[in-house]
Amino acid sequence: MLTCAGAGLLSVILGPDNYWDLRYYHLYAPWAYLHGRYLYDIGPAQKQGFLNPTAVLRARFLAAQQFPPPCRLHHGAVHGINAALLVAITRHVIRPPQPAERWSLRGAAWLMGVRLRLLMRV
Repeated sequence: MLTCAGAGLLSVILGPDNYWDLRYYHLYAPWAYLHGRYLYDIGPAQKQGFLNPTAVLRARFLAAQQFPPPCRLHHGAVHGINAALLVAITRHVIRPPQPAERWSLRGAAWLMGVRLRLLMRV
């Protein structure tokens, strides 16, 4: 529960994401498709730009909405479940005999799995 609450609060504090994949693939490709630019703007999203844009039309619509903080809190809390499950997976998989090594490896695996939203911010 603490992980979910922390992830929800972090989502409200940091606001919406603004990274390359979101901007060029999930937002631009559907926009170009809807505005007749899909056949003219070749390759702005690299190889992902050649995928069918209708698959991400829903993501484009949702990203265009300005979600209030309660929605971001809920969305972040739901993704906090993934972080909690990752703790359980690392406890089950990583089992070195020394406690210091165990905690450091588990912590590193958890950080890599969660990929801290701070690192994905532009």
